[in-house]
Amino acid sequence: MSIFGLATCVFNRHDPDRKEVKWNGHDYVGECRHCNVPIVRVSRRHWRKQVPKGQASDNAPG
Repeated sequence: MSIFGLATCVFNRHDPDRKEVKWNGHDYVGECRHCNVPIVRVSRRHWRKQVPKGQASDNAPG
């Protein structure tokens, strides 16, 4: 674990443990290798904290 890795987590830029990433039928999901929170892939090489359905997202437009 690196300080730089944790610093990116503060800004919701996570990095998965690539061996543990799974396809759930809709998205690629996994855990951040720095802070261990559940994350979801939003685009190639871009991962964000997974938000439970029904809650507002920090990445929502508007």
